[in-house]
Amino acid sequence: MIGFNRRFDRHFAKFKKGFLDGAIWKREMLSIWSFDSAPQTIEYARSFGGLYRDTMPHDFDTALNNKGELPQTIGAVGTSIMEPEFGALGDVDTAADTMINAKGQIAVIKNSRRAGYGCDKRLEMLGSQGFCRP
Repeated sequence: MIGFNRRFDRHFAKFKKGFLDGAIWKREMLSIWSFDSAPQTIEYARSFGGLYRDTMPHDFDTALNNKGELPQTIGAVGTSIMEPEFGALGDVDTAADTMINAKGQIAVIKNSRRAGYGCDKRLEMLGSQGFCRP
């Protein structure tokens, strides 16, 4: 659990408590943005296992921790548009994933190795009564 530190972040924990208390019930769509400020070095890229093993596990954990159910359907797309060297290693630098659970609730995860404006980690839940953000 130490590796999945976002579930213990006070803002994320407050967010989860808010919608579990019924603030936006019925949950419909969880959106996660996970954009790094700059890509890792190519030397690091050779050993980190790729975006889906290095960064995205945190986002999958956030989705599962906040939705409470395992997905029934998963879809993913990714490209190496910003860092072709990563693509040559079989990795991606930009990705989007969707997951749908048995209740029909959707989680969308967007990842990028580089956001020109800086590191950006966001979370938003859309529900029948509105939406909330941490």
